Amino acid sequence: MGPTGVPIVSWNEGEHLYRVGSDRFLKRWDDARGRFLLFKNDQPVSVAEWNQAVNRAHPMAQKSAHPNPLIRWVERQRFRITERLGDCPARRILDIGCESGQVTARRLGGSGLSLLADLDSGMLRENRRKNGSAAAIPAMAANVTRLPFRDGSLDLIFCTEVLEHLERPEEAVGELARVLAPGGRLVVSVPNDRWIVAIKTMLKRLGLRGFLGPLSDDLAMGHIQLFSAGTLRRLLQGPFEVRRLFLSFPFRLNFFAVGTKSTDKGAGR
Repeated sequence: MGPTGVPIVSWNEGEHLYRVGSDRFLKRWDDARGRFLLFKNDQPVSVAEWNQAVNRAHPMAQKSAHPNPLIRWVERQRFRITERLGDCPARRILDIGCESGQVTARRLGGSGLSLLADLDSGMLRENRRKNGSAAAIPAMAANVTRLPFRDGSLDLIFCTEVLEHLERPEEAVGELARVLAPGGRLVVSVPNDRWIVAIKTMLKRLGLRGFLGPLSDDLAMGHIQLFSAGTLRRLLQGPFEVRRLFLSFPFRLNFFAVGTKSTDKGAGR
């Protein structure tokens, strides 16, 4: 798809403006089309161009190294929950959109086959360099909608903070189902953006914008899909049997879901 816009669950907040160096990025909600339109310096851009700028300007590592200790704690909690949800018998593991690879490095425990994959090869190399525990895990640049694996070749997939960046998340879910073995486990997380934006708005009104540090004070730049519990469940159902779906505690900033690959004929793509 070209620079015509991005389907989205639902949002009616108008425009979101971001500045990265000398460049001006804008997400403009088109109510008639029911989607965001993406612009760089007033010119339409594709999702791929947008996401590349996002990865460079706002890497996930910002939260792990944030000057605010509460935000660092929240990010550690997200990793702990993800790791716990992946606690199952599995030897063939994929971490898609792997950030630094630390969840998989800890989950692997020195045995089995594990792979890290991210669309941005430059960011993948940089994050692995910073996280020595993941440096020994094979890594590749890969598109989540076209994974280079055989059908049913994996036991466990982590897909955390990825789906909100995708133009067609349903294609990604179908592809993850394809490469998982029957009964294989998928661990997903997505941000609870409506609640996050409400918290940011409250902080700004109270004069506490500094609490956020380098983080955006409105809808995060890279999020072109917005999820609720219901929309996440509907996205996963079919290819997967949703075993758990819940909000993180205590701040409710992320939805987490665990699915097992459906054994129904035709499930997946």
